[in-house]
Amino acid sequence: MGCVALLVLALPYARHAYQLEMGGRALEQARLFAEENPKAPNPHLNQALQSLHRAVETGPEDGYAYRRLGQAYLLLGDNARAAEALSRATTLRPDHPLIWVELGYAYDGLGQTDRAIVAYERGRYGPALEAAIVNYIKVADWKTAAGGGDEALHILQDKVLVLDPDNLPALLRTMRIYEGMSEQAAQQFAEPLRQRLRAMSPDEVAVPTEPRLVEYTRQAMADLVAEGIWSE
Repeated sequence: MGCVALLVLALPYARHAYQLEMGGRALEQARLFAEENPKAPNPHLNQALQSLHRAVETGPEDGYAYRRLGQAYLLLGDNARAAEALSRATTLRPDHPLIWVELGYAYDGLGQTDRAIVAYERGRYGPALEAAIVNYIKVADWKTAAGGGDEALHILQDKVLVLDPDNLPALLRTMRIYEGMSEQAAQQFAEPLRQRLRAMSPDEVAVPTEPRLVEYTRQAMADLVAEGIWSE
């Protein structure tokens, strides 16, 4: 009777472990398929989602199961469902930095910049460093356009340039904000930045991998040429 009771108690856990394992295997197959066939329908993703949904149903307190479900939805491109699953995962495992980073990806995909930044910061950036920088620059641009130059400077100097001291888009934006403040600010702060940018070589500029940061950097280079700081 004792053995039977143990089996009955262990059965839900066994079901959960099985579904989580099957879902994880299918997700890894889906990732490999997506790398090799980025534009083709992914035959493994539906199986991953089915198994992982069963895993969270049988283990509603397992943050890892919700994380894997969120990862599957990220791969699918469904950022709303990814955010829902990963948000639950961070509630269950709040000290796991990579879950916060993945939640940041989901918010980023939804265009929820403020939430993405919070998640990236909670995740200590990790592999999302360039994505976080993109969102910081985006917010700095909004603040600048709304007349919040001081707030934009805080973001550029205390966030972006702390993470990446030679970030070309941030340096150029910082110089422009100081130039627009006053004659004193232009001489005291903008001119040293102008000289620093003039002394930089294009070969010194790190090549980003994040497509949006690539575009920010390309535009900054074009602006430096247009303003006569760099030569053609």
